[in-house]
Amino acid sequence: MSTYLAIGIALDRFIRSELPLRSRTICTRRNAIIYTIVNFIIFSILWSLWLCPTITKDPITGKCIYNQSPTFYFYLTQVQVPVRFVIVLIIPIIIMITANIRMLNNMRQSHRRVAHQTEMNTTLTAVTPTSMNKPITRRMTSLDRMLFYMMVANIGTFIITQIPFHIYTLVRNYYAALDPFTHSLVRAMLLIWSSIYFGIAFYLYCFAAPIFRQKFITITRKIIGCLRHRPAREL
Repeated sequence: MSTYLAIGIALDRFIRSELPLRSRTICTRRNAIIYTIVNFIIFSILWSLWLCPTITKDPITGKCIYNQSPTFYFYLTQVQVPVRFVIVLIIPIIIMITANIRMLNNMRQSHRRVAHQTEMNTTLTAVTPTSMNKPITRRMTSLDRMLFYMMVANIGTFIITQIPFHIYTLVRNYYAALDPFTHSLVRAMLLIWSSIYFGIAFYLYCFAAPIFRQKFITITRKIIGCLRHRPAREL
């Protein structure tokens, strides 16, 4: 679920750069809510079997015993692990890399069109190029650099943190070389490592994107302002 929310952010930026006019009707809060609900339903169905274990009671002791049916065991070992590897790792990496590279390419093309149009305008109006070209070029260059840093930080961190856990889980499913205790320890450490991405993604955006920091500060100030004035309004 968290992975596909990150994909949604990448697709949102891609649509805004690929279809700047239509993005106003596509990238809306309503569509974001629908996208989140659809992901929640899909992944709830895929992982719903974990909520339905087979439990019986020992007729002698009366204790509950967990019996793993052959169908459930086959799903866990032969279906769920490969499906998770493809859905949670391979597809997100492909989508995020493709969307971000395309977005960066769109920004560069936009920069070239703006620079070309500026040169034509300055030539027609007989204005010196230094008075008009530099501010726009600097602005677009800094924007391209910011988007590039965000792309590298986001995708790089996702790949570094997610690949080890998913590859180990897939290999372990077909080749059990470690004893159960060592396997549980290694799996727990890799699972913690894979969870780091979802804890530091916010800080990566703040570190790499001045626009993200400014927006976050603005929203925080609005929330604090509403909290300060709320008691006075209620009174």
